[in-house]
Amino acid sequence: MRNILIEHEKIDLTKFHIILLILTLGFIIFCLISANSGINDLLKSPKYTIGEAISDWHHKNNNGVGIDYKYHVNSITYSKTANVSYQKGDKFLIIFDSINEIW
Repeated sequence: MRNILIEHEKIDLTKFHIILLILTLGFIIFCLISANSGINDLLKSPKYTIGEAISDWHHKNNNGVGIDYKYHVNSITYSKTANVSYQKGDKFLIIFDSINEIW
C-alpha cells in the first residue's frame, strides 16, 4: 500500500514540474512579444536627438540607479536617469516616437 502512495506522489510532482515549465516558457514568450511590439511601435515614426550624460554612475539618488542625462526636443530640456554605462560628458543617440510625445 505504501509503494502505491509513493508512486502516486511522484506522478503528481512530475505533473507539477511540467505545468510550471510550460507556464514559465509561456510567460517568457509573452514578455518577448510585448517588448518587441513596443520597439516596433517606436520605429514606425522615429525621431532622433542627442543626449548628454550629466553625471557619472551613481548607485541611488531621487531618480534611481545609473547615470543622469539630458536632451532637448522642441526647445524643451528633458532630464532622465538610465541604467547605462556612460561617463559625464559622453553624448549618445536617443530615439523617440514623434507621434506619441510622452518623453
